[in-house]
Amino acid sequence: MLLPKGRPVHRDLGTAYVKMDHLVRELREEGFSGYLCLENPEFTGVLFFEQGGISGVYTEPPTVDPLLTIMEEASREGTVNVYGLPPEVVYILASAARGERVYEALPLEIIHLDRLMERLERESFTGIMKLEDGDRDLTVLLFEGDQVEFLYEGEEALQGEEAMVKMEKLRTSPTALLYLFRSSGEERKELEFDPQEVLEVLGGFFSAYRSQVERALGEGKFERVFREASLSLAERFPFLDPFAPLIRITPGGLEVDEGLSVIRLLEGIRELVRKMNSVVGEKKGEEAVRGIMGALAPSLADQPFVGSLFGEGEE
Repeated sequence: MLLPKGRPVHRDLGTAYVKMDHLVRELREEGFSGYLCLENPEFTGVLFFEQGGISGVYTEPPTVDPLLTIMEEASREGTVNVYGLPPEVVYILASAARGERVYEALPLEIIHLDRLMERLERESFTGIMKLEDGDRDLTVLLFEGDQVEFLYEGEEALQGEEAMVKMEKLRTSPTALLYLFRSSGEERKELEFDPQEVLEVLGGFFSAYRSQVERALGEGKFERVFREASLSLAERFPFLDPFAPLIRITPGGLEVDEGLSVIRLLEGIRELVRKMNSVVGEKKGEEAVRGIMGALAPSLADQPFVGSLFGEGEE
């Protein structure tokens, strides 16, 4: 998905220093319009905001539950950028993200651009057309065939008529490429990230994990393994400190103090499970660890947050 930069709000924030759930809540409360882009070497995720509502989500590669996956990926090393845009521009971008890629990296020199624009007008096309030439690109946003906005990025950032005049230079370049995205036409639905839902998923994981660990090591051994692993991670994740814990593993699942970032929690939980599995492996062998995680995988691996615990915990 090719996106215009817009007005920079946050640039190149390291995910290690960002509480993603807090940032999303802040943007919602401010009535923000624009998008948040999270990137790491293997993933790109975009949240679109229209006047505070999350109106669309895009991920590359595609995922079953893109919103929750973006929140999970925030616990990995990467960067976050936030750009402000007019609400009507965000609508086109968000709907195009859910739509069809009509053309991708098509050489512009083989296309009669004026005829293409006329056809898009006749078809009442809604979506995005982008002309790209190295470090220069022009984005044309179309709504029901009308060209509603031009955005240019290159030696300078331009918008509106100033950006439109750049089209002539790009259209005559022998190296320019054309991208065209058609909007989905689906009814907009505001999306929510619910931290409580995440905690319930994690609680379900630990409830099942407890029984599997005690089956391998013996009744009552889970708490000891949990404390041992938590203590080794307390310097990196103070909320795991067993002498002043902000999270507690209970027979019913997981209890978490209010105010703790869910995304930071996920990062700590991922390391905690890895450490606990290491302890189990030392006592009972790696076959026991594979048995534990294998038993949990069918019911929990499809959950966006705990899915990444599988495999990693065996390292």
